[in-house]
Amino acid sequence: MEQLYWKDVKDANATHYMTLWHEEFLGWPSFSPHPVGKDGIADSLAAWFAGFVSYEFLEKSVRVTGDIGITQYAVNITRTKSDGTLATNVTRITHTWLKTKSTWQIIGGMSAVVSSSAPPVPSAAAPSFVPFGVRRLAAAFATPAPPPNRYPVHKRIPRKTANNLKTKNTWQIIAGMSAVVSLSSAPAPPAAAPSFVPAAPALPAVSRS
Repeated sequence: MEQLYWKDVKDANATHYMTLWHEEFLGWPSFSPHPVGKDGIADSLAAWFAGFVSYEFLEKSVRVTGDIGITQYAVNITRTKSDGTLATNVTRITHTWLKTKSTWQIIGGMSAVVSSSAPPVPSAAAPSFVPFGVRRLAAAFATPAPPPNRYPVHKRIPRKTANNLKTKNTWQIIAGMSAVVSLSSAPAPPAAAPSFVPAAPALPAVSRS
């Protein structure tokens, strides 16, 4: 079913692609800041199909339990950007497929981009040259910077999904996925002391006799 899913994406076959989604679908795709239903998938088709070139499965696991099928995999996606260049990213995806009669449909899922070929962030501009004597004077008047935090705190914002299966009177997790969607960088070093030269003291008036 996943092969058919990606064939529809590559062919931009929106009509058949939407038949793969269950009416009660709930999932959290990488493009959305919050979980969406089937309508959210339909609304994203134009952007999802745009510039699509190819896909390649990097790792895949499938498990079927009764009328529930679970797929979890990583896929390398290549697209053409608006400027004509190619961009790739590796996305982790999990889909929960539900069999209704003879048809399998996606009823739950989640995806997260784990790497991208986006261009690197431009490096900071080189500091302007300041003569050593002026730097030393400026440092004498600057407020000392606090000692660096030896163990900086990183804030992680995870996304998680868990699929539960009821067996008799017990609910159990049968599938799940988690991904860090943002990670704060270490605190930036304190700004350098401003470059300035203290004003020269006023000279005493010289009397003329």
